[in-house]
Amino acid sequence: MIELVRNCRTREPLSPWPQTAPPLRRLVDDGRKNGVSFAVRGNLIILAPPLNIEQRHLIRALEALDKLLPLCDAEVARAADE
Repeated sequence: MIELVRNCRTREPLSPWPQTAPPLRRLVDDGRKNGVSFAVRGNLIILAPPLNIEQRHLIRALEALDKLLPLCDAEVARAADE
């Protein structure tokens, strides 16, 4: 699992449980557009690939997540500045 927080020092959640913050919803939507499905609950991204996943599919999913997390972070930072 990956927990997304608004502030790493204080560990303030992105949104109150069980709500999913808009930046995280966009991450999931963008992942689907890239052919990858991420499960989320509240502020958590749940990583639970099937045991028989092919390595190329796992690499593709992790590369998509690696690309999308900084975009999510930037969106959260912009919202904090407003």
